[in-house]
Amino acid sequence: MININSILNVFIVDGLGNILQKEGFILKGKNTFIRKVGECKQEVNVLFRKINGQEAGYIQIFVAFTFDQLEKLTAELKGEKPRKDWPTVSINVGNLKKERDFAEWFLNAETDINSLSEQISKYLNEYAYPFWQQFSSIQRVKDGFENHDLRLMLNGNSYKWKMAAAYWSSGETEKAKQVLENWEHGKPSVEVLNQALKRLAE
Repeated sequence: MININSILNVFIVDGLGNILQKEGFILKGKNTFIRKVGECKQEVNVLFRKINGQEAGYIQIFVAFTFDQLEKLTAELKGEKPRKDWPTVSINVGNLKKERDFAEWFLNAETDINSLSEQISKYLNEYAYPFWQQFSSIQRVKDGFENHDLRLMLNGNSYKWKMAAAYWSSGETEKAKQVLENWEHGKPSVEVLNQALKRLAE
């Protein structure tokens, strides 16, 4: 009997992996492709949603980028240790489209791996690469937050921490304070916010 995990592995390594490798990405672990561009780490994460009782399921592609400096300052503001390999932003590639659409692709033993890989690669070329280019620096990420770019805010109000950290990283301490002081929905406890404001004042 065909094992869907084996098929998924062929897709990741020999299908999409061959295409991404030509763009400078390296496979890290079982399902994450990474490349470093300047101070930014860009990622393509392959997730799989298996259909119960079947050797089949749906591939989901998440696009991410990480600025280590920004994540370090974010953790410092929160009074936490930085989380290893935690992305600054991670988003389903379909949600990068103007008409946001959670994208996934069917996979089973009959799937043409090369055709599927090309199809997903086309999606990445059209939506992921421009996204990475647009947010290729902390300054550009900060601009995105200021412009309320929804692609940076789909994971809830926790983006406020990163927005404050982005201001802090560029020496705009007062603006960082304003982000935390004006936090309304889903905000942390008063104690946590006060500790963060105290760190900004140091």
